[in-house]
Amino acid sequence: GSGFLRARTPKNRYTLNFSRLFERSSGDKTEDETFGAIQYDHFLTDKWYLFNSASFEEDEIQLLNLRTSLAAGAGYQFYERDDLFMSAEFGVGYVNEDFDVDDDSDYIAGRWAFNYDYDWLDWLSIFHNHQGLHSLEDADDVVIRSQSGLRFPLRDGFNATIQANLDWDKSPAT
Repeated sequence: GSGFLRARTPKNRYTLNFSRLFERSSGDKTEDETFGAIQYDHFLTDKWYLFNSASFEEDEIQLLNLRTSLAAGAGYQFYERDDLFMSAEFGVGYVNEDFDVDDDSDYIAGRWAFNYDYDWLDWLSIFHNHQGLHSLEDADDVVIRSQSGLRFPLRDGFNATIQANLDWDKSPAT
């Protein structure tokens, strides 16, 4: 399950994102992950904005008790229409990882993000969103989180979605 909310005023944008993934295959747990994020954007012009973000992730399969990421930086809003949304962001963040069995870690990271959502037809939207964190201290600390798919509007803000997720950690727990 997942939820997403974006609210906008002329100078500010607020974004909330949440997902809970759980899967079993042949009786074995193959997915058990919770993710949440919040972001505040303050627009300096029609296109340029400053952002602050926080995300929290837990993944039992990857033996990750909690990954906390706090970031700030600048973004550019290419399009923000009813039918097309596209933005890119670059910034600096702090990442703290609490592992179940491995040593915990924390580091300063460069952060980038790209968000794209296009209402291709009245009944079909295409989207791609991703965020990356790359440690400025150790080249092996890289985390990328990506979602791409098709969204079919149902009614009253509810959608049916076909989505592919790619979560990649260059140095996961042993």
